[in-house]
Amino acid sequence: MKQASSQQITIPQRRKSTDRRGEILGAASWLFKNKGFLRTSLNDIALRVGINKATIFYYFPNKDHLLYEALCKGILEGIKNTQFIMLSSPPEERLKNVIKGHLELNLRDSMFGGISAFELKNLSPKLRKSYIPLRDEFERLIRETVQEAMSAGQINQGDVRVQTRILLGALNSVNRWFKLDGPLSIEKVADEVCSIFLLPRC
Repeated sequence: MKQASSQQITIPQRRKSTDRRGEILGAASWLFKNKGFLRTSLNDIALRVGINKATIFYYFPNKDHLLYEALCKGILEGIKNTQFIMLSSPPEERLKNVIKGHLELNLRDSMFGGISAFELKNLSPKLRKSYIPLRDEFERLIRETVQEAMSAGQINQGDVRVQTRILLGALNSVNRWFKLDGPLSIEKVADEVCSIFLLPRC
């Protein structure tokens, strides 16, 4: 019987290509967050990427669409992150972990954090209408976690929609003053937020 010979298969490596579209979106998002949408020009974005301004129009029709895609990318990251935390956390730790995860994502891991809280008002009505369902889905996940904590006696009884929006307002406002190189850690800020919203355990 003829023995089959083993032959090593070499898979050719693909040449690395520059994700120019991603670079443009990343640069725009960083500028929108740190400089503001209205104060950011297409020239600013092109300069940060190191391209000609005309190149931006090959990937995006205008600055408004850059803001729209930054908002969508950010909120989809938030939805994915929250879903993972909800599935992987025990019920008694779920809201606490959602709070910490939201802050971590917005302040460290995501260059898009903070844009939705401050720049949504500058999105055109047509694109805002398309974005709102994503934002509502994210808020629904947070509201579900708040409702669960309320039912378990971890937070005060009340209007779950109001409490959810107060919580999100507090978390999103941290982007206005928190500095990664400042004296406070993200963990410390998250602990302070939890101490305000969560009731002390008996």
